[in-house]
Amino acid sequence: NELKSSGIVDKLKAMKERTTLTLTEIDVKNDTPQVLEVRVKGYRDISSYLPGVAPDEVVFEDDLVLKKVPRSDAAPYGLLVEDDETSYFKK
Repeated sequence: NELKSSGIVDKLKAMKERTTLTLTEIDVKNDTPQVLEVRVKGYRDISSYLPGVAPDEVVFEDDLVLKKVPRSDAAPYGLLVEDDETSYFKK
């Protein structure tokens, strides 16, 4: 709802963007019965279905704290994002 109300969804539809996400490294920092802390590195290739739009790349590193919960329809992997801190190296 937040993306829709801020106009980002309409902007993405108009630009006909597509994104390919590639994870290059996943490093488990801490694994307890309650949480899983990981550092994820990767990049997103951003392009458009429209002709003449130059592609772009975003390189990132993300520190995630994932809360372990019982598996359900809402959390099929039994993990919920509790904290997220992203660093961008090329944007």
